[in-house]
Amino acid sequence: MLPGDPGWDTEEACTSDSQFIAVKGTTNYLKTLLSRHVFCSRFVSDQQELRMDIMRTANGKAWEPYKKAAGRPAATCVVGWAALGTNFQAYDAAKQLGTPYKFRIDVLKFVRNSGVNKCPSAAATIVFQPVMAHTVLDSAGQVSNFQLNANVPRTGGMALSHQQGTLGTEQGFSAAYSWTAQEPASRVSFTYAPTHYTYRVNGAEPATGQEWAAYAGGDQGSLTVPTLRCDKGMATSTSSGCVFPDAAAVFVVDATKFPESAEHIRMAALGLSPGMTQRAPLGFKLLPGTRAVGLDDASQGSPSVQRSSKVENEASYWAACDVKNPDALILNRWVNASPGCSGSQPGKPVNECQCDEYPFGATRSGAAFLSQGTSVRYIAGPDNGGNGRALGNYITKQRILRNSDDAGERWWIVVK
Repeated sequence: MLPGDPGWDTEEACTSDSQFIAVKGTTNYLKTLLSRHVFCSRFVSDQQELRMDIMRTANGKAWEPYKKAAGRPAATCVVGWAALGTNFQAYDAAKQLGTPYKFRIDVLKFVRNSGVNKCPSAAATIVFQPVMAHTVLDSAGQVSNFQLNANVPRTGGMALSHQQGTLGTEQGFSAAYSWTAQEPASRVSFTYAPTHYTYRVNGAEPATGQEWAAYAGGDQGSLTVPTLRCDKGMATSTSSGCVFPDAAAVFVVDATKFPESAEHIRMAALGLSPGMTQRAPLGFKLLPGTRAVGLDDASQGSPSVQRSSKVENEASYWAACDVKNPDALILNRWVNASPGCSGSQPGKPVNECQCDEYPFGATRSGAAFLSQGTSVRYIAGPDNGGNGRALGNYITKQRILRNSDDAGERWWIVVK
């Protein structure tokens, strides 16, 4: 799947097991990303011991599951050994300070204890509950009083007379984030994932052994999931939302809706516009082995850009299209115009045509940075304005931060 294909910028939850990528230790977690709004991970635990509490029957001749109300002493027995698989996902994070999560826990293997310290023969039913943990990654000078609010449910019950199976249906919950920070704009980045589980057998938590590591190797400290970044008023001054920034943001110029913008961008990418001595950036390729991470390599046809600051954006427009600037490119190059704008003269467009610049002034590749790699052309006003609004909406949805806010964040542009 590539930018422009249906589902590329998906915000929908995963529905097929094939969409979940197994995470091993701290490796390959970037492969779990499907977009800047969705990841689908699978964790596999070691085989671990499952315990339950028991007590003597009233006549003292046998054992039964422990009941506190009975007032008899508790003992602990070993039900058996099991390995768990967990599908864990986050999705639909774009429009809110928070995101929904879902998990499903499977018993991959269960071996009932028939030896030392075995439990009574009565069937045991197990219910797990994930214990979630978050790690704030960039709090210095940015975030204070960070709070996460979530009500994490338990799995459905499963009788452990089976060798393997699913512990109930998939469970969903939402996590909301809030913090007080430098106003009016602020951001926070963090990870959030299950580190281990508590469990109940026949409705009670055993006195010992109730924690179950989610990851193989028992590494409860490894939150091997993509980092979620939330911001208030930074992508745009009046909006807030969250994304997984390791996934690529790729703005797709729709050649069907905005044909003149698309044609101009293609010309600039080939260096065919008057006055250009360098090609403008255009194109995107996936990092091999991933589903949504960009390959940042211009030599392989995947040149990224960075978002400019407001001052830089204005400077690029001044250098490219502002007729009040006697050195503006549009006044000093051979006229470049779409067919509908033919007859335009420098600074004097016809038919309500407008000066279009590419690379966009919203990038740090525009005329204020590299005039010899910038193209200017007169194109139809509705086409130019429509593509500009589409870009603004995309920046908001994908939470693309300005270079001054998050130095190094890269994004891509393609035409389709």
